Amino acid sequence: MNDALDSSVQIHGLDLVALRDLLLCAGWDAIASDLLGEMAARFDRPPGGGVWTLVIDRAGRFKFKSMRVSAGPVKTQQLRRGRAFALSVEDKQVLTITGRLDSEAEVEPILQDLQLLVHGREALADCAMTGADTA
Repeated sequence: MNDALDSSVQIHGLDLVALRDLLLCAGWDAIASDLLGEMAARFDRPPGGGVWTLVIDRAGRFKFKSMRVSAGPVKTQQLRRGRAFALSVEDKQVLTITGRLDSEAEVEPILQDLQLLVHGREALADCAMTGADTA
């Protein structure tokens, strides 16, 4: 293929593989796709702590989600037309945070900020569920 053509279609932006490697080092499961232009990561928190997900595109835009079960699960069995179904109902809290990275070097401080934001939000939610005063 023509070198001039190669450079003209090359996409510039954040190094997705470097982002993936940084998240892997921080204990996350992560994959990067040059084809999609995104890096996706997942962090399973200790039991009862839920799951964090993070997607960053080549332009540096990110979407972080913290999900945890707030009630349940309530499980039941149902029989319909001779077929057994297992049902599980649970309430989840989902916190979504969006933002932008300007460089790969910002990943570590942003992970720290996200953790603080999640813990602050969870503390408020726990107080609201128990009726405790936050003042």
